Amino acid sequence: MKMKTRKEIEASLKYSRELCAAAKAKLDATQYGTIPHRLAAVDHAIWLGRIEAYKDARDPEYRRFIKRLPCVACLRTWWVDPCHTGPHGVGQKACDYTCIPLCRQHHDEFDAAPVKFAERYKLDIPALIEMFKSFYQTTLGGKAA
Repeated sequence: MKMKTRKEIEASLKYSRELCAAAKAKLDATQYGTIPHRLAAVDHAIWLGRIEAYKDARDPEYRRFIKRLPCVACLRTWWVDPCHTGPHGVGQKACDYTCIPLCRQHHDEFDAAPVKFAERYKLDIPALIEMFKSFYQTTLGGKAA
């Protein structure tokens, strides 16, 4: 597998931000009006900007840690999967440190419409990512419980 250069990655992120900004503008204009201030962190442009600081990392221990947590939408503890929330394309996954725990039902719902999902369940996805990552690294010492 060929590694992407820094310029290719930056171009991809810029394109993703532009697409997300255009989609958000269309969504705001057609369905919901202005997104409330408390949900501003879910804005994809901000979301991508905060997540791009993570390097493309694979950490099976972190995914195992996420699978042991309850679903953040319904608190179900069975059939929980790590849901990658960062920018990704066909055949690619975002960094494992951008995962949140979701049951299979909510994972499918999130993949279909991430912004709508976050608004419906009143979730601050970037804050959840930071909280799980911080807990994993500080309390567990980077090892799954």
